[in-house]
Amino acid sequence: MAFDVPVQNRVIVAFYSKTGHTRALGLEIARRLKGKGVEVYCKELEPEEEATLIQAGHRTLTHGPLPVKDCAIDLGDANLLVIGSPIWVGGSSPYIRSFLETVADLKGIPVVLFATCSKRDGKAADELRQLVRDQGGRPFEYHVWRIQRDGAPGLNSIAEDVVASALDILPS
Repeated sequence: MAFDVPVQNRVIVAFYSKTGHTRALGLEIARRLKGKGVEVYCKELEPEEEATLIQAGHRTLTHGPLPVKDCAIDLGDANLLVIGSPIWVGGSSPYIRSFLETVADLKGIPVVLFATCSKRDGKAADELRQLVRDQGGRPFEYHVWRIQRDGAPGLNSIAEDVVASALDILPS
């Protein structure tokens, strides 16, 4: 006799935020996923030392990491990873690069990406997808909140889109 055992979906939402926009979006995504009955582990990445604007810009342009505190995450039985980054100089935050390098092996876990930027995200989508692939993950969707264009309503719209993508990927 076979029994249908409900699958417990576990999602890790990890992000770095300097100005608070990426944090607000990451927390909203986590809140909405929890509201859908998904187990969520939310991790805001903290820099070991805050870089100056020039240092951060240089690392972004050269695709170099900047270290973050205690960014080791147990992927354990996670079904999905949601990663958020601010976009600086058309690229993802060096702190996100550090996080992904520390995780080292995403073990084929599907990843939904989100980003925040003031106007344009440049080639950040391609860069983030490649970072995920380099670490053994499977990038799926990429969503961006263009703050100046989308304004405050953009936060809700992008959060809704990320959650819809996550729910499409998670096992039923």
